[in-house]
Amino acid sequence: MNPYGYVKDATLGDDRLLSLCAGVGFELNGIGCKEIVAVDIYQPHIDKIKIEYPSVVGVCSDALKYLKTQEDNSFDVVSLIDGLEHMPKKVGLKVLAECVRVCSREV
Repeated sequence: MNPYGYVKDATLGDDRLLSLCAGVGFELNGIGCKEIVAVDIYQPHIDKIKIEYPSVVGVCSDALKYLKTQEDNSFDVVSLIDGLEHMPKKVGLKVLAECVRVCSREV
């Protein structure tokens, strides 16, 4: 299965979705959530997301730094596709722990 399908299947209309390492937003296509926040460290990716998906809040940030600013259970679904494998193991483990903390339902 295409990994983007997992995100679509996990989200409901009134959900808050956090897309980390969002790239240019491929996983956002067809997602109908109440609120979507897309985070990527590369500003041109965020710029493209803002053009393609005007209702999405785009944030240029390091994933771990962004997660640390969020409250517990502040998102219903957190996705992290094609990002974790590019992080040092210690950072990746911290990112995963923070994903679990900020997510109320499904990482």
